[in-house]
Amino acid sequence: MRIRYKWICVMLLVLVIILVSILFWQSQRAPPPITPKDSLLSPRIYTGLLPEKSYLIVNFKPLKQELNQYIADNNLTVGIYVENFRNGAYMEINERKDFYPASLSKLPLAIGIMQKVEDGKLSLDTLVNVSKDVTGNNGFGKPYLLSSHQFSIRELLEKLLIESDNTAIYLLLPFLSIADAQGLLDYYGINIIVNDPVYQNGMSPKSLSIVFSSLYFSTVLEAKNSEYLLSLMKNTLFDIKTIAGIPSEVQVIHKFGVNYFQGNNNFHDCGIMYIEESRIFYCVMTEGMPEKEAVYHTGVMVSKIYEYIVETRAKLDELQGFHI
Repeated sequence: MRIRYKWICVMLLVLVIILVSILFWQSQRAPPPITPKDSLLSPRIYTGLLPEKSYLIVNFKPLKQELNQYIADNNLTVGIYVENFRNGAYMEINERKDFYPASLSKLPLAIGIMQKVEDGKLSLDTLVNVSKDVTGNNGFGKPYLLSSHQFSIRELLEKLLIESDNTAIYLLLPFLSIADAQGLLDYYGINIIVNDPVYQNGMSPKSLSIVFSSLYFSTVLEAKNSEYLLSLMKNTLFDIKTIAGIPSEVQVIHKFGVNYFQGNNNFHDCGIMYIEESRIFYCVMTEGMPEKEAVYHTGVMVSKIYEYIVETRAKLDELQGFHI
């Protein structure tokens, strides 16, 4: 019995040695695994953020043709820029034309304030005194801000991006030096001279895409602060989803701009559509038409952008079954 047990142990040992030898031999023949650091592919493939053969939307030519036809039929002066933030594919119509920015300039201001918070020069809880000489205007600007109150930086940022409050601008601007503000505008390619009080234009649909992408990819601020500013633009006073007929479950992070004073006639809306896994930036900037008309046409064009993404995604999903 002992001899038999001994032979069994010897045989098991031999099998283990053979198995280890085979595994070692195969490991020597097999190529080393590719890591995101060494790969020539996007790291997103190996981290699982982007599946192989995902068929991302890349062809915006039909959308451009449809929008150009709509613009011509209605004799509109507009600039449009659409970009798939997942892969950089884009569509443009007068995308580098500078428009009077109106309240779109509030977004770079908010980013500049958050930079001060990150540098420790400000806190979201820092209180700001509202003096009697701080005034809003007959556009966006709440009368209660004109009295002697204190507001935190956090509250002012909320009023700036959610309500598009103009008085909040006057309270936040002193925290940015001219050099700080100009440096940020130059980084984004925005043609505005900070200390020039008579500028008329300066922001284009393309420049707005750079501002939004810097938040989406968190290239300027820490991730938590980029997330915070984007979250403030979930429910602005201008309900683009209702106007454009976008379903309520689709999230749209956006900033609008309105200026119908001193001879200006501008209405703009720019943001990111979160359509399932798609991340589509859009920017529609208009000039030279009455506000109600501008709002209507903006809604139609944003709706066309949304519908194109949904329909194109459905066609691509039939090919591969992915939802990207």
